[in-house]
This record gives sequence, structure tokens and C-alpha cells, in this order.
Amino acid sequence: MFFQAEIVPGPDPATSRVVGDLLADASAVFLDICGKVVEGLDAATVEHLGYSYYRDKSRVYSRFDNTFIEGADRDTFEKLPPKHPSGGSAWDKNWI
Repeated sequence: MFFQAEIVPGPDPATSRVVGDLLADASAVFLDICGKVVEGLDAATVEHLGYSYYRDKSRVYSRFDNTFIEGADRDTFEKLPPKHPSGGSAWDKNWI
């Protein structure tokens, strides 16, 4: 795999797909062009929710902090429109 003129180590070119600003193949989700893997993020089910938020089959991940959001409900988690009255950028049914 190439990014601009650099070889990206790790991803399988045959199964790779871009998900937001991440790269996923059949077995892993990659954080950057150095081939760093996002441990614990399911490659088969990862989806981009907008901004820096992603979810897989069981959790919500923040690219901003590079962490899973503890307690977030993956089914109801969503990004909020700009200038939302809450002042936040995303929430779920539990206001997380």
C-alpha cells in the first residue's frame, strides 16, 4: 500500500478500505501511515460517524483522544451539528 510516495507497512491491499481518516483491511484498523494498529477496534464492523468518532460492533472510539469512550452506547451515539446548544460534539442516549 502507498500513501503519496510512502509505503505503508501492514495493510492488505486486496481487502483495504478507507474509513473516515483510518484504513481498515480484513484483520485490522490502521491509525496512520506508519502502520500503527488501533487495538480493539473491529475491522469488519468499523464505521465512521463523523468528526473524530467511530464505532464497531460493540464500542465507540474517539480518534481525537485515540481511546474508546467508556460507557458510550454504540447504538445511539451520534455526532451533533455545529453550534449545538449543548456545546458538545457528540452524545448518546445517556448524554455521554
